[in-house]
This record gives sequence, C-alpha cells and structure tokens, in this order.
Amino acid sequence: MSRNAARRAASASRPAPSPNRTFRSSFRVSFALATLAAFSIVLLEPSPLHELRVFWDRTVAWQVGRESPFSLWDWRQYHARGLPDLHVLQRVLQALLLAGALAAAFVPRRKSPLQLAALTAALLAGFELVLTCWLYTYIPWFYPFAAIAFLALTGIGAWLDDRRRRERAGRCRRRWRCRRRRAARGG
Repeated sequence: MSRNAARRAASASRPAPSPNRTFRSSFRVSFALATLAAFSIVLLEPSPLHELRVFWDRTVAWQVGRESPFSLWDWRQYHARGLPDLHVLQRVLQALLLAGALAAAFVPRRKSPLQLAALTAALLAGFELVLTCWLYTYIPWFYPFAAIAFLALTGIGAWLDDRRRRERAGRCRRRWRCRRRRAARGG
C-alpha cells in the first residue's frame, strides 16, 4: 500500500469537521486579525507600549473613574450629610448582573427568538441602570428588544399556539396512517 493511499484511508475514517466548528474557528481567526489590524496603528509610534497605556487611560480607565452629577450611584462626590454612599450597592448589583448575564448565556441551552429578545432587553437595561453616568439617550439601546418581547406576547403568541396545535394534529394523523398501514400489512 502506498503512502498516499494510507493517508487517504486515514483521512476517510476521520469524521469531517462540522460546519459549526469551522465557522467558529474562522470567526475567531477573523476577529483576531481585525483586532490586530485596528491596533496596528500603535506600531507607528516610537513607543508602542506607552501608546497602549495612553489608549487605556483615555478610554476604559476614564469611563470607569468618571463622575456624574446626574447619577444616583455617584452621590458620594457631594460629601453631604444625609446622602447615602451607594457605591458599594452599585458594585454588588454590577456583580449580580454579570453573574446573571453569564447564566443567561447557558440557561436555557436553546433559546427561541422571543427569549433572546427578552434576555437582551433585560441585560441591556440592567447594565444601563448600574452605570454611573446614565442618560435617557441610552433607552434606544434596549427599547427595540423590549418592544419585541412585550408585543410578541400578544399577537404572535396566539399564532404560535395555532401553529403548534396544527403540528400536533399533523403528527397524530401521520401516526394514525402509520398504524393503519402496519395493520393492513399484518404487522
């Protein structure tokens, strides 16, 4: 047996990679390449590490340390007597929300489009509520998902029930036909 024939036989016995796995790996590679391309501008600077530090300080660090006079969570900046410091409560709620987001990623395992819309609306609204700086302009981020979830329960719910009822009836008819055929065959 030649070497090529042995390779072909070995590859034929191996299961083909699933399209889902192939898509995931190509997505990861594409994401990594796009991230590297976006940050490649840093390499044009004389000190890339310094530029990365400046990028971090002016984006993520600034947003995390930001104060807001409109926020319920940031009352501690006034140091006024009688105003509670809600910073600890904010951090606890943020941790609970993060745990809920991780749980929502895995439970239930398969989600319907309606469940995805409801979970997305709840998580976006929750993350926006615990932000230190919040404005009413953040509402359009979660509103479409909330509208889909709330409005779908009224109109689409009845349609889905009718569809499920018809599918069940079709299955029963098919079962009845199968039983009838078996009986006719004598089996």
